Amino acid sequence: MPTLASMEIPPPRNWEDFEDLCCDLWQRIWQDPTAQRHGRQGQPQAGVDVYGRPHRDGVWAGEWAGVQCKGRSRYAGSKLTRTEIEAEVDKATHFNPRLSSFTIATTAQRDVRAQEAARKITEAQRKKGSFDVQVVFWEDIALYLAEHPDIVKKHYPQLGIEDRSSRTALREDYLRGEWARLIPVPLLGLVGSGRRQEEIPLSAVYTALDVTAAIRVGEKAANELHEGLG
Repeated sequence: MPTLASMEIPPPRNWEDFEDLCCDLWQRIWQDPTAQRHGRQGQPQAGVDVYGRPHRDGVWAGEWAGVQCKGRSRYAGSKLTRTEIEAEVDKATHFNPRLSSFTIATTAQRDVRAQEAARKITEAQRKKGSFDVQVVFWEDIALYLAEHPDIVKKHYPQLGIEDRSSRTALREDYLRGEWARLIPVPLLGLVGSGRRQEEIPLSAVYTALDVTAAIRVGEKAANELHEGLG
């Protein structure tokens, strides 16, 4: 069965759809649900289409980040040049508050020259005490999307992707309920006695349920043997 990672997800056809997609995706990458598109068409945007506050383990590091969305024709072999990257970086230096990182997200195919340009520009930026620069190509974006099927479902309904997140959550709640209802008291140590139900690792739940099932099979076999001897 094909997976999202192995599927060919096409880039959006227009820039507005691409910016919407990037906004949804970088909300997840930054762990910042408040990340948003910057202004509207016709307004000066300082080279930033999406901005937000990257979090680490749910905590804001006190820094701002920006994304510039660059559409390219993959079939015409259009590439992102160093001159274009430098122009966007120059614009982004005027974003307020100052950025800590700047990403150019593009529908172009991965290109070694653009990657090298981003590294060299980052080195120059650091010497000036300014932000890092990276280019994220469509292949990279597609890999990020594979980790978030709900975003794919939203932007590509034609692909028929099923969002399993809610079903998975229900299944996990059911399993944790099962261990609380079925597991004998002596086995509670396997899953962490005294912990809240939602904190119990699923791996421990599976282990305890397997042990419980084995005990029941053993008890049934013993009963049948006892009845046979009687």
